Amino acid sequence: ASYLPYNDKDELDHTISLSFNVDGLKLLVGGVSCIYTFDVSRPGRQIEFRKTIASRKAKGGQRGLISCFSTNIYWSGMYAAGSYSKQILVYSESDNRRSIAELEGHTGGVTSVRFTPDGNYLLSGSRKENLIYCWDMRMSMAPVVKYERKVETNQRIYFDIDSNGTRLVTGGTDGQTLVYQINSGELLTKLPGQNDAVNGAHFNPRDEDVVVISTGQRHFVDEDSPA
Repeated sequence: ASYLPYNDKDELDHTISLSFNVDGLKLLVGGVSCIYTFDVSRPGRQIEFRKTIASRKAKGGQRGLISCFSTNIYWSGMYAAGSYSKQILVYSESDNRRSIAELEGHTGGVTSVRFTPDGNYLLSGSRKENLIYCWDMRMSMAPVVKYERKVETNQRIYFDIDSNGTRLVTGGTDGQTLVYQINSGELLTKLPGQNDAVNGAHFNPRDEDVVVISTGQRHFVDEDSPA
C-alpha cells in the first residue's frame, strides 16, 4: 500500500517521520509544521491534516520538521511529537485543533521521544545536547530527571526503555553505552566503549540483560593535512 501526504495547498508533501497509533489502525506522519494521519486500511490520501502552527507569523504552536513520535498505550489517543525546533508537543487524536501540553527545555532539535510502558513518563533526546530528559505526564512543566550522555553532532542517537519501565539504555557520540535507572537517574552500567559513535541501543525483549548496539558516523578527511 502507498500513502500520499497532500498539504493545505493540495501539493504532494515531503515527510521525515512516521509511527503507528496505539491500535495500529492509523499512521501518523510528520512533515513541516504539520502532521498527517492515514487510515491504514485505506491507501491514498490522508484522512486528517493537522497544522501545528496557525500561520507562519503566528506565535505558538510547533514549528519546523516533525522529527519523531511516541504513542501512549494507557492514555487513549494521546501521542507526543518532537520537532527540530527544540519542541515537544502532546496531542490527542480526537482533537486536531489544539495540543494537550507543550514540553520546553531542549537546547537542540528533538530526535527521539518515548513513553514508558505505564504511560506516566516521556523520555526525550535531542541532537547536539548531552542530556536525555524525563517528563512526568501528570505534571509536565519541567523535566523530573535528566540522564547524561555525549551527543556532539546532528546525528540521531537512539535510546530504549526496558519492558518494566525501570531502565534506560543509550549510546553516544563518544562510543559509550550507558544504562540508567529511570526513576532515580542513577547510572547502573557503562558498557565497554567503542571506537565510533554508538547511534543505537536496544534491550533484547527475551533477555533484557542483553543489549544490542549499532555504531558508525560520517568521517571527513582533511586532504590538506600532511599524511
